[in-house]
Parts: sequence; structure tokens; C-alpha cells
Amino acid sequence: MTNEKSQYKIFVIGFSLITVVILWFLLKPLVSGWKSDKASQEEQKINAEILKAPSIMPGDIFSKIQEKSKIYLVDISSPDDFKRGHIETSLNISDEKLNAETFKNIGAGKTADIYIINQGSDLALLATTVNRIISDGFVNTKYLRGGIDGWREEGYPL
Repeated sequence: MTNEKSQYKIFVIGFSLITVVILWFLLKPLVSGWKSDKASQEEQKINAEILKAPSIMPGDIFSKIQEKSKIYLVDISSPDDFKRGHIETSLNISDEKLNAETFKNIGAGKTADIYIINQGSDLALLATTVNRIISDGFVNTKYLRGGIDGWREEGYPL
């Protein structure tokens, strides 16, 4: 009798484990699909920000520097990254501090050519920052495509 009870317990445990595995395989697409929908929506929002933000190539900024055009270069990199290498005339200001008052203090008007720079690693933050500045009324704001890494790859001086 005890042999039959232990076989019954083993059967119930085995059957339970098989049921859990089957349910896991059946429910996994539903759960991961729900999570990926949220991630997908967030990714679409980030992509929309990136597509909306205007950019400028390193060569175009270099030409403006050579022509001594009135431009404002704002590097939103961390102070440590800024110390490791930056474009000569750029100012290091964190993205949180970029607002109308900051641009007024550095002498930039609403139609000034403002170029936002970073190390090139966080395009979403860069695009969001540019779009925010444009929405504040600074219509000629763009980001440096490729950031400092792109600048360096083109062979321009830091």
C-alpha cells in the first residue's frame, strides 16, 4: 500500500511539473508581448524625438568656426568627458541647465546658431535636449551628428 501511495505522489508531482512547464510556454508570449509593447512604444517615442531633431555634420561646424561665424557650441557631456576632449570654443553646460535664461546669459538670441554636442553615445538625450531648446524658441538649434567621437573621426582638432 505504501508503494502505491509513493507512486501516486510521484505521479502527482510529475504531472504538476509538466502542467507548469506547459502553462509557462503558453503564457510566455502573452507576458513578453505585453512587455515588448511598452518597450516598443517607448522606443517609437525616442525615435520620433531623434527624427524631429535637426542635426549638423562636423565639417559644417568646422567651416563655420574657420569662417569665424557667430555660433554657440554647447557641450552637454559630463565635466570629466569635457576635460578629456572638446571643441575649443564650446561651453560645458549640463542639459538640465539649458533654458532661455542660460542662452540669454551667454548672449544667444532666439535666432542664434546653437549647436549642442555630446560624446555621441546618447542620441536620445541629445535629440530630446535639442527639441526642448527649439520649443523654447531657439529655432536654429541643432546637434552635432556623431558628437565628439564623430568630430574626432573626421580629424578635426579638440
